[in-house]
Amino acid sequence: MRLLITAPDKATRDAALVAVKLQQFPAASPAAWPSAWSMTLADDGVSATLDTDSAIVPAGLPAGASALPIAPSSVALWQAKAALHQVGLLDQASAATAAMNSPVLNAFWANASTLERASPTLASLATALNLSSAQVDALFIAAAQIAL
Repeated sequence: MRLLITAPDKATRDAALVAVKLQQFPAASPAAWPSAWSMTLADDGVSATLDTDSAIVPAGLPAGASALPIAPSSVALWQAKAALHQVGLLDQASAATAAMNSPVLNAFWANASTLERASPTLASLATALNLSSAQVDALFIAAAQIAL
């Protein structure tokens, strides 16, 4: 999961980053934290983007700090369909896709491997389902956590 960590100042941001890692790896010393974690510190000095394997959105951060999940830029189409199924929208999405009367879109819906968040096709589908951008982001975040 990709998290956006924000805080009112650099010291609070840094404390929040440590808190996130401690929550996800409570028994590990800092030296044992996974090197697979990727962190990008923003030029503003008070925010950072953290990529982690965990699906846990951290709590108990220092006062003023927040950690919000960021929607991935793409998910596997099967993950997107599973997320739609979980919220009861898969049948509506399939019907909306069919109603768009596009052989290319129907082939995509049946056979594609990846769904891009910035896709115009996704924007059309979201409009047909009356989903806001924030709702689509939430579906992408949920989809990215689905594994077999």
